[in-house]
Amino acid sequence: MKYTDETKNTVQHENRSIPRNHRFWKELEIDKAEKAGTIELYVEPVPSAADKIAELEAKVTPRRLREALAGDATFITDIDKQISALRGEIV
Repeated sequence: MKYTDETKNTVQHENRSIPRNHRFWKELEIDKAEKAGTIELYVEPVPSAADKIAELEAKVTPRRLREALAGDATFITDIDKQISALRGEIV
């Protein structure tokens, strides 16, 4: 079991997120585990290069594609450069 964020108001237990003051908090003895300090702390996830690439690709919207076809491809070119750099990190 571990906290789902830095506020420590929600705990991930098996496949459920249990907020503080929910009836499961006491039924599953999360309050006791909290007092004993046995709940894992929240760790900020580090996005992988593939996640960053997907995020960049999502920024290329139909509007941006129309701009590129109309002659202003700077945005698309910048995104491609960033994606190429990230792909270089993967290899």
